[in-house]
Amino acid sequence: MREVATGVASALRASIKIEFEMSYPPSVCDPEMAEQLAASSRSLVGAESVFESRPENGREDFSFVLQKVPGAMLWLGVKKRSGRSRSRCTLPPSISTIGAALGSSTLAGLRSTT
Repeated sequence: MREVATGVASALRASIKIEFEMSYPPSVCDPEMAEQLAASSRSLVGAESVFESRPENGREDFSFVLQKVPGAMLWLGVKKRSGRSRSRCTLPPSISTIGAALGSSTLAGLRSTT
């Protein structure tokens, strides 16, 4: 990025100063919370519909919450269409019902373990 920006600025007879700022912390899920969420998900929608995601570098506001309390997050209802990126996904009409049931199930599971 620095090389391209410097080259463009130079072509325009200008100078440029680039500073990178880390404004979001990494999103680190608590392992126990993540397993409880996964177990509730498998129970509700079936194990074949639950996948562990790989770490990504995207920014997420929830990162600030995860710094203060144990938690976990998920992508609910994201179904990748063949040959397309995640930005072009379909959401089933029942997604809000599934989300509410998943939240209730996860909370119930947490209460039973404490």
